[in-house]
Amino acid sequence: MLSEQACVSGEMPDAIGWKRACHSVLVECKVTRSDFLADRAKPFRLKPEQGVGCERFYLAPDGLVRREELPGGWGLLEFRRGRIESTHPSAKNLRGVTGSVTK
Repeated sequence: MLSEQACVSGEMPDAIGWKRACHSVLVECKVTRSDFLADRAKPFRLKPEQGVGCERFYLAPDGLVRREELPGGWGLLEFRRGRIESTHPSAKNLRGVTGSVTK
């Protein structure tokens, strides 16, 4: 797993790891509502094909982000009672093997 690694698009994910060859999982950590809202306006969020991660998640304190606010395909991990819980799954095909977005 890597953290805070810059990409050609300018994206600098908080964490990215691999489940297997060519299948990456991105995690963006947000601790304030304003940080989450600002993240949604970044160029690689507005053009998801420029983003990284076959799977993409926000990690936030319980209740900070509502499911309906998530970008298309994104999952949600929440910090609850001292643990990280998956509360909404991510699509698994947000990037293809060659880096292109799959549909």
